[in-house]
Amino acid sequence: MAEWEGVLLPFLGVVAAGSAAVLFLIALSPGRWRDRGRPVVSVRARVVGKRPDVSSRPFYQENGPVQMQTDTAYYVTFQTEDGRRLEFRTDGARYGLLAEMDEGVLMYRGTTFLHFERDVEPMRSLAR
Repeated sequence: MAEWEGVLLPFLGVVAAGSAAVLFLIALSPGRWRDRGRPVVSVRARVVGKRPDVSSRPFYQENGPVQMQTDTAYYVTFQTEDGRRLEFRTDGARYGLLAEMDEGVLMYRGTTFLHFERDVEPMRSLAR
């Protein structure tokens, strides 16, 4: 066996295994990939709940103290005019812009939240 084969073959094996792992993770990824073929649905809805889900796990550093790594997932619950309740995961920026009792048009595809267009009406207390 040539010297370059001893280096190249293990390298190609690692690249192939890494590519297979990435494809496997993409195939299992929730939300957007699974919902791609579904239609976009627009319904009138009201924000009826918001909740963060905070999780933490230890993060080990070589030659250092154990630190905790924290992740936050944000969820918003909508109620449609026909009484159905739908909960979607969203990012922190959108979560912060929504308030309970906001009404408007909810757009989603399958289990993926796309957009919420809040109804705009003048605030009665400032209109006087």
